[in-house]
Amino acid sequence: HLCISMIGQTVTLTQTNGLVLEGIFHTFAPFENQPMEVKNVYVIQACRMVKPPNDASEGTFENGATVLVPAAKVASVHVKSMRLDAANAAEKGVGPSGTPEDMFQTDSQISGGKGGSDNLVAAGSEWISAG
Repeated sequence: HLCISMIGQTVTLTQTNGLVLEGIFHTFAPFENQPMEVKNVYVIQACRMVKPPNDASEGTFENGATVLVPAAKVASVHVKSMRLDAANAAEKGVGPSGTPEDMFQTDSQISGGKGGSDNLVAAGSEWISAG
């Protein structure tokens, strides 16, 4: 739930090499069935460098780029602002405005339970690539 709530939020990501970047959280791919080059990778879009890496010879990027960062190179991810109250309100049977009519619904609730499965599906390669 936390990673899903982070999608589209402004984040500040600090790498283990000291590089600090800010951008829009797009996705994180933790799925075991993913190829090694995209497994456990943070995808941050519209990035800007806040602080360069400690070693200037280490990777840099152009402002505005989509950056893929392996989880092993991430020291921290800070979310500027994120609201979780909509999900909490849904558990109580009311939406963000306090009424049941605008209650958060899952995909299964929206589709009326027609099809689908309870299994998570890995994001496609277009979600976890810089191109």
